[in-house]
Amino acid sequence: MNFPLLFSPLQVGPYRLNHRIVMAPLTRMRAEKESFAPRPLNAEYYSQRATPGGLIIAEASPVMSTGRLGSPIGRGVTLTSCRKPF
Repeated sequence: MNFPLLFSPLQVGPYRLNHRIVMAPLTRMRAEKESFAPRPLNAEYYSQRATPGGLIIAEASPVMSTGRLGSPIGRGVTLTSCRKPF
């Protein structure tokens, strides 16, 4: 199979990607159990998958505690402590 455009550059709004391979959003369930804030493990997970000029769409981040995907360890931004970028 031949996909010549797959590794060609692409402009997405203000972002210029070096290729067209995009990591879709996933829910990794690695938040702090008490605060629901992301942990260093979240940043490590995405940095391991990052490529120069690539695009990663990060996981779902519910903004209400009732929208936490039914998991006690899914991350969210429902508390002030969760709003700090990681």
